Amino acid sequence: MRAIERLAAFGADWRFLSRGARWTDTLPLTLREFAGLAFYHVPYLLLCYPLNQPVPTFQPRIALEVREFRRADLDQVRAVQRPSEANLCQERFERGHIGIVAYAQDAMAGHFWGCAQLDPALERINLPLGAGEVYMTDSFTFPMFRNNGVFTAMLLGCLRAYIERGFERAITCVDARSPVTPRVLMRNGFHEIGRFEYTRIGMWRHVRWFQMP
Repeated sequence: MRAIERLAAFGADWRFLSRGARWTDTLPLTLREFAGLAFYHVPYLLLCYPLNQPVPTFQPRIALEVREFRRADLDQVRAVQRPSEANLCQERFERGHIGIVAYAQDAMAGHFWGCAQLDPALERINLPLGAGEVYMTDSFTFPMFRNNGVFTAMLLGCLRAYIERGFERAITCVDARSPVTPRVLMRNGFHEIGRFEYTRIGMWRHVRWFQMP
């Protein structure tokens, strides 16, 4: 995304977050997001899941409907997520990415995306996918539904959708600093295949790969 587009998206998100909220509530998040426009550095783990093995069973703490993402779900996303995230969901849907969505009664609890063709401009890394591979790109669980197993339920829903489509291996990357996500993935059958660091300074980007020990 070019600098002018990034600033425009930031402005739209700020207006969305500021609706009906005190500036003291939104200022910390806004400053953190703005700082990320200038500098961003994250270490990542690259994980994979062989799709020739059974998908684990799981019971979330709340009743969920987990299914594939539909066009009508975009209206729900626009209503509750900042414009930049809603636009990203729409772009993924229009590109034919495989989306999984979770609902708790009538409320969207989260969504999870995967694709068979990885665009470095969209996903930040240039990772050529082999035949039969699918990349799990992006997930989001709404704050009020976190710690209820929504992420795991969507994760397993994704794996089932990939198996139905004939994929052989699912690949994803996660923030290595996260105390939870890597552990959840590995508990459900993922294993580590690589590590890298992603750095962005302004419009300059760099990915540094590390050899596995």
